Amino acid sequence: MLRFAAFLVCASSILGQPAKAEEPTADDYLKFVSFLEGDWESTRSDGQASSLTIKTLPTKNCTLGNAIMNGEPAFQVISYYDPEQKGWKRILIGARGWVGTILVKADKATLTGPRKGVTLKGEVKFTSPDGTVRESVATLTVVSDDEWKSGFGENMVVTFKRKK
Repeated sequence: MLRFAAFLVCASSILGQPAKAEEPTADDYLKFVSFLEGDWESTRSDGQASSLTIKTLPTKNCTLGNAIMNGEPAFQVISYYDPEQKGWKRILIGARGWVGTILVKADKATLTGPRKGVTLKGEVKFTSPDGTVRESVATLTVVSDDEWKSGFGENMVVTFKRKK
């Protein structure tokens, strides 16, 4: 009888626990963001326009982006899977000397399901040339394969539309 009771306790503790979600792989993240490759026109919520070109490197494990604002370089970005933090990391270098990092973590189901309507969230850290650090949250919302929105903090939203 004691053995049976012990079995029931063990079985209920195992069966009562939620299944652990499968972690996404680097390929899952890269496939999800693959639609971003190409040339984009963007408009910030304050009306400022820019363009962004994103390319996947031949190694197929990261992307490079180059942003132009008012005909001048604005920033460059490299995005890649960070195996230590198990997420998609973006490092941005601004033409005026600021540096930003964004770490996005998502579950496998989100990354491997339909993209349309999905919003990914990430932790953001921007460091200004004077050493001032701002931390915030960034979002990437997929409207379609030809449009997406990126939000920074509470007030800044950038809408990207694929160049025709």
